[in-house]
Amino acid sequence: MNLGRGERVMSALLGSALVGAGVRRSAWAKALLSLAGGALLARGLSGHCPVYASLGMTSSAAGERGVTLSRSITVLRPRDEVYRAWRDLERLPRFAWHVRQVKELGGGRSHWVAQGPFGTFFEWTAELTEDVPAERIGWRTLPGAGLRHEGTLTFLDSQGGHGTQVQVRLHYVAPGGRLGVLLARLLGEEPRVQVADDLRRFKQLLETGEVPAVEPKPGDGSTGARAPGPPVQSWT
Repeated sequence: MNLGRGERVMSALLGSALVGAGVRRSAWAKALLSLAGGALLARGLSGHCPVYASLGMTSSAAGERGVTLSRSITVLRPRDEVYRAWRDLERLPRFAWHVRQVKELGGGRSHWVAQGPFGTFFEWTAELTEDVPAERIGWRTLPGAGLRHEGTLTFLDSQGGHGTQVQVRLHYVAPGGRLGVLLARLLGEEPRVQVADDLRRFKQLLETGEVPAVEPKPGDGSTGARAPGPPVQSWT
């Protein structure tokens, strides 16, 4: 067995989805989707991947290395204001649309509910590892988290003193391992994309006071709904 539990579950879910999608297709499409879906189902149920085996790879617990990413953005607001806005954890879903709910538990701990691919949901409890006003926020998830991760937010004066540079560093272990990372990337729901979108909406909220749910689609100049965001969110 060379697959971790998360990757087995994702393989089974994706395999089932492909088999179901083939039902209403033409004969050739049905055959191809059924073949691919069946292979993924077998992969998930058996916990064995022949490709991983041939390459000497594994996504079992011992082989999970995770992914590290970093992003930054400049917000035209004072550093203490930017810090306070982000530190108010229960209001983060106003711009972090994949986060459905955050509840402060006290003692630097908080409970999170977030939406994943195919309408799935992940929950975790996190604790602050650093909290330096107007400078730095650090956190990590506690054991049993549906999405294990840790990260830091750093707040710096921007060049010229006309705002605050927000730097995000995040390390996470994707549910489903390498397959989960690939699937999330294909669906546009990978944390790299989410963090960039969250930062952009955060900037909009602090600089304009609100962020609409309809945003420009990259590349074509048109607009389209960005689920699961609410119609309009005001910071005040």
